[in-house]
Amino acid sequence: MRLLGFVGIFFLALFNMLGMFISIQNGHWKGIVFMTLMAGMLVFFTRTLWRGRRLERIPRPYRETDDWFDRPLSRFFADQVAKSPEGRIFLAGSAVSLLLGFVSLAWPAIRHLSAARAGETAVLFIFWPIIAFLLYVQVCGPSFGSSTFKRIVMVAVMCAPAYFPYM
Repeated sequence: MRLLGFVGIFFLALFNMLGMFISIQNGHWKGIVFMTLMAGMLVFFTRTLWRGRRLERIPRPYRETDDWFDRPLSRFFADQVAKSPEGRIFLAGSAVSLLLGFVSLAWPAIRHLSAARAGETAVLFIFWPIIAFLLYVQVCGPSFGSSTFKRIVMVAVMCAPAYFPYM
């Protein structure tokens, strides 16, 4: 499972380089800052996976208090994200964000974007599910209980990238 994480980080790094290239080429400072932050997140993810590999080799008894933070990510998605209202908001918003990213890249006129901003907008929409997942864990964790406030925050998080291209 950890190998899958490293492979995913590798492909995200390729997309990050593409986004950085497009931002530098167009001289768009927001895109450059965003891609630099994304590179920092990828470094953080890589260090976390590497530390997890080292910690996994140290034997220790299972504790019930570990809950979701000590289980595989696939189990977390299947048992928690897909079954909670906030998780369903995240999954639906991620699907819409990815769709809007590819639409912004393929047909920028549909979203009333100039050709220069289409690439930056597509990168934002394509990477937004990763940022939204981190915000999902921050907002809903550590108990991952459901509440109206958390639902409203997740709707706001998932709608946020729709406003950025027009700022």
